[in-house]
Amino acid sequence: MAESPPAGWYPDPNDPERSRYWNGGAWTSYTGPREGTQGPPPKGPFEDPASSPAKEEEEEAPKALHGTAWWAYSVLAFSALANLFYLVVSLIYAGKVQTQIDTGSLTLAQAEDAEHLFGIGGIVWAISLVAGGIGFLIWWYRAYSNLPGLTGYGRRFGRGWSIGAWFVPILSLWRPKQIGNDIWRGGDPEANGNERWMTLPVSPLVHWWWAIYLLSGFVGAIAGALLSSDPVLSNSVVAPGLAPVADPPTHADLVQEHSAAIAMAVSGVIEIVAVVLAILFVKGVTERQDRAIAPTERTEATT
Repeated sequence: MAESPPAGWYPDPNDPERSRYWNGGAWTSYTGPREGTQGPPPKGPFEDPASSPAKEEEEEAPKALHGTAWWAYSVLAFSALANLFYLVVSLIYAGKVQTQIDTGSLTLAQAEDAEHLFGIGGIVWAISLVAGGIGFLIWWYRAYSNLPGLTGYGRRFGRGWSIGAWFVPILSLWRPKQIGNDIWRGGDPEANGNERWMTLPVSPLVHWWWAIYLLSGFVGAIAGALLSSDPVLSNSVVAPGLAPVADPPTHADLVQEHSAAIAMAVSGVIEIVAVVLAILFVKGVTERQDRAIAPTERTEATT
């Protein structure tokens, strides 16, 4: 078995016009001019000083995204359909509540059927939210992991933040967007070997996707706050033979329930738009990164 070459600067397999530092066992993320680069590599401009140098030097090669992208497309499409279903049942439920407000003519069976359908819509939506989140984050993590191999420089944030940032209160309002900006920039043809790659432009698509995603969450939170945990509609039904409810809903309770259902439907519309933009974002990043990775894969295939 041939021994590995000693640590040092060698022609970059990704870009013959530059050199890349070999640590004796693997290529690192450090690059430099083709001629004249000597000595151990300096710390990258975006490297975390507290991180282990060995860990930074052993960054894995970038991997094509098209495989994980199809999983993301599938679960995001399911999420869009689930939101469409929930939107429709929310409007049906709102219509039944409005009928009860106007005429008080619903039977108990009609009220319970409307509540059950609305509840099923909420369950389907929740399942799609979890499935869509998992599928999207698998792709997101892979895309963020590719950045050192695509640019030749360290990430702005640790790789774990690509997942953790979504679940930290307050920080989740902007840190995932910063990471998304970097994911988009990493596929730019000018990113490789560019120490200022984090200043490259970002498509308006990324900004619109994030703004509408936040808006859908805001409207959904309002709807959830308005929605009662009690069966307001069925409790409002009064008919001969029905036992009276201990604390029947008032007219104001029905109006609030109607407002909650309408807000839920509006949230569904906004979330469908956010999902469509997320699919376009996945498609755009996948195409950009895979184009940048393709020359590397061809080089490795011939060696």
